[in-house]
Amino acid sequence: MPFLPFVMEGLTPEMEKMAEKELGETACVKKESLKKLKQLIENDPDFHPFMDDKFLLMFLRCKKHDVKQAFKTLRNYYLFKKKYSGIYLDFLPSEVKRILEMNCYTTLPLRDRDGRNVAICRLGRFNWNEASVEELVAAALSTGTLAHRLEAASVCGGVIIFDFEDVSLQHVLKFVTAKFVVFILNCLKDCFPHRVKAIHIVNEPRFFQGFFNIIRFAVPDKLKGRIFFHGNNMEELHKHIPPEILPEELGGKVGPLDNTEYIKFALSQESLVEEMIKCGFKKSTSVR
Repeated sequence: MPFLPFVMEGLTPEMEKMAEKELGETACVKKESLKKLKQLIENDPDFHPFMDDKFLLMFLRCKKHDVKQAFKTLRNYYLFKKKYSGIYLDFLPSEVKRILEMNCYTTLPLRDRDGRNVAICRLGRFNWNEASVEELVAAALSTGTLAHRLEAASVCGGVIIFDFEDVSLQHVLKFVTAKFVVFILNCLKDCFPHRVKAIHIVNEPRFFQGFFNIIRFAVPDKLKGRIFFHGNNMEELHKHIPPEILPEELGGKVGPLDNTEYIKFALSQESLVEEMIKCGFKKSTSVR
């Protein structure tokens, strides 16, 4: 598969074949699954999720069109949203723009050979004196959901690269708080529809393994097998992600990391996000 653009509409013929092979999706299955999922939603009078087909398809595809499991994850997402609204979720792109302008988080302009989104979080670029960890996570989650709403992402999935260059122990300790660890554990409780195909960690300091061990026990086994530590060996990273789409900071061939186009993409979705934020549970609803 050639290097396709991050922002693209619909699926290529190759992606349609992938959807059928990996997810059991055909045009008929997709239509029927959406119909059944919407019926389950209608039968839950206090539940008012965003009814956009692309949004709902994220949940159906991450569960390979098991409608009941997709509905469960959809409810979990909105329970999670309710709990962390105004902390990590429910921010407009314009509200997280100043974080993105630090050039510390982006999705690359080109997909990899498997059609996957490639997101990069360069923690060393984050201005720790001007913003909080919560704001960084909010920027990533708020815009990341928009990235995964694209059909190519909900079929092919995504890859995340965490770059720890210039990150000190003091920086990492900002993450190692009871509040943040609980948040991470909640993130792993089947509440996001993102198909994370791999997590690559580069330039990690020696002490990072200790931090990772704190949450490792809660990481699903399937995801554990998709986490790769590369240190400063970019050639190892390139075995997974081609240098043709990577920035020069990661040994790539496309020049310095620049998330200008990603910011434009996020801001172009402002009105859509406004509608998404309004959705959720009508009355007080607890976790089932």
